[in-house]
Amino acid sequence: MRAMWYIILREVRTRVRKKSFWILTVLGPVLMLGMLIMPMYVSLQPKKKTPVVLEVPKVEAYHTPSPDERFTLQVVDSVITMPAGVVYIQSNPENRQFTVMDQVGLNKQELWYLEHYIQQWYWKTLVLKEKRPETVQPVFQVIPLAPVADSYSLQYMLGIYGAVLIYFFIIFYGVQVMRGVMEEKSGRIAEVLLSGVEPFHWMMGKIIGIGVVCIFQFVLWGGFYGWVGYQFQLRYGQAMQLFSSESIESTLQWTPDVQQALEWHMLSEALGSFSITAYVGSFIVFFLLGYLLYAAMFAALGAMTDQETETQQFTFPMTSPMFVVFLFSGSLLANSGTWIVSVLSYLPFTAPVAMIMRLPMGVSGWEWAGAFLSLVFSFLGITYVAAKIFKRSILHYGGTMKWKDLW
Repeated sequence: MRAMWYIILREVRTRVRKKSFWILTVLGPVLMLGMLIMPMYVSLQPKKKTPVVLEVPKVEAYHTPSPDERFTLQVVDSVITMPAGVVYIQSNPENRQFTVMDQVGLNKQELWYLEHYIQQWYWKTLVLKEKRPETVQPVFQVIPLAPVADSYSLQYMLGIYGAVLIYFFIIFYGVQVMRGVMEEKSGRIAEVLLSGVEPFHWMMGKIIGIGVVCIFQFVLWGGFYGWVGYQFQLRYGQAMQLFSSESIESTLQWTPDVQQALEWHMLSEALGSFSITAYVGSFIVFFLLGYLLYAAMFAALGAMTDQETETQQFTFPMTSPMFVVFLFSGSLLANSGTWIVSVLSYLPFTAPVAMIMRLPMGVSGWEWAGAFLSLVFSFLGITYVAAKIFKRSILHYGGTMKWKDLW
């Protein structure tokens, strides 16, 4: 055991002293923030214009609504039959009543934009033009007449974002284990090491050592994100309260930028719907278990071959189960009760990515525990098999071993 700790310390010291470690430590948070913010920004942009028919008695008496990039608005004074495929709004401005008959299937975000677009028109018409401040806030009644369209919520994007990160980190650090084994094997360092340490202890020393480096990097990133969050709270904490569900209606009455206020409200509501701390903790747990599982396989693969080019034909098939999860991301995020979701959540080779993808959308405690136990027992079994392969193949030189030579 003492020899294994020496190997762990050697791995940590060697890798922490490399320039590449510190370059990734500095650039990593910036790149990850970019990966999260850019999809959020793109999702908030309008995909296409929605046709809206607004029925207002005596149209000529009211202010014409300004153009909007999200809606194609037609204002009429009467409608004989409801047009198909549009959002039809029957209004009574004098009584502040607006009945929205949605035949398009607007999601919650789009309905917010539409309601407050009409509110801006109402405000300009009756408050500014007729000086009637008591009529600022109209009353909307929404009647859905079509299925709600899919929307990319913050939870959806956070699930995809976490899954991509855990997939990348498992492969990135697992490949480092494989390369470390191959370098020491091809450099004949393995023969010296094996004179004082058991093959299993050597394998576990490399896996744990690189895992410690990874955790140290996560701690540095966590410190950076914590500092950013603290600065954000100091600067915008009180302002965010204005956009909470309790105060958003009164805020929208005086804010000059309704669109920005709605975006802040959606962000505030989404962040309050789940625990960031629990998500980060689960991310670390499933990453560590997934890393240990795949690192053991990468270590055995590195011991089986002498050249990195030979490992490329095995790397993708070995990590493809995690990639398959992204092909079923729609089911994972929308249909939590289907059989494919259960299989991907409990299968140890897919559980790290599948569970991280599902967590922001809501996962029961027994599902979390089931995936956790599946990974723990699978790691123990894979490590036992990988240790046997590692022990048999570590001193083999001259090409890839055959399967019959491993046992």
